[in-house]
Amino acid sequence: MESEDILWTENEEIASYEAGNTMMDIVGYIESVEALSSVKTYQKWIYKIILNNNKGSKVRVVFWKEKALEWSSKLTLSEFDRDLKGVIVPQELHVQDFSTIQVLGKFDLAHSQLNEVQFQETTIEHCLEHGKTPIAVRGYVKNDFVIFKTIGQMSMANGNIVDGHFRLCVQIRDYKNSSDSKLEKGAYAIFYGKIDMSKPGSSYLSVDGMNKVIIDETKPKMPLEKLRLSFHKIPTPKPDRDTCNPKRSADDEKENSNRSMDTEKKLKND
Repeated sequence: MESEDILWTENEEIASYEAGNTMMDIVGYIESVEALSSVKTYQKWIYKIILNNNKGSKVRVVFWKEKALEWSSKLTLSEFDRDLKGVIVPQELHVQDFSTIQVLGKFDLAHSQLNEVQFQETTIEHCLEHGKTPIAVRGYVKNDFVIFKTIGQMSMANGNIVDGHFRLCVQIRDYKNSSDSKLEKGAYAIFYGKIDMSKPGSSYLSVDGMNKVIIDETKPKMPLEKLRLSFHKIPTPKPDRDTCNPKRSADDEKENSNRSMDTEKKLKND
């Protein structure tokens, strides 16, 4: 089956799934794989892949026990697959005995729709207001990026960028270090990615490789002293007033209605 014929799962559908849901149906290609590894629990084995829906959303799929042993030898990068009826936990789909997995073919990354993703320009201060929307964030590199490898041997790089006041953590996936990257302390750059949440609950910008980072060497580096002073936490977006307090919203509406009636009475009396 050609990738053009695949009905990829929509971002809105992925976002709608809730923890505990057992009927998730997702179609995506395998973006990354973490090698099969042993765990000191009754499950004994764990195997993880990241499915990308070719529209900007990703879901981690986790295999345990015999399922981990079985599928770790069957799945490869860039295959597009259909996963049915797994159990949803926060940010993950856990494959169960009743789950069904269909390998639909090989995905041609060169013609990926992700190349056409539109990124919204924003600032570090306001980046959390965009949710899971792809964004472009400008900032100065606060510290040298720390490079490490996942269990599946994927290179990752973690660091912070700042605007002179606020600080944002950035994680670059599939990081490839080179002398041309010049991702040095104080450098000014544009990072293209999406806001994600770590398991402890802190927000960070997830960037898919150095091809999503543009370093602007025409901008002077931020002085070390100013970098040090850029440590403030990004303000959490305030929830919508109506959503946060529906009773208050109803009371306000009633009060406004009463005011309108009083105004009408006054006009008639006049």
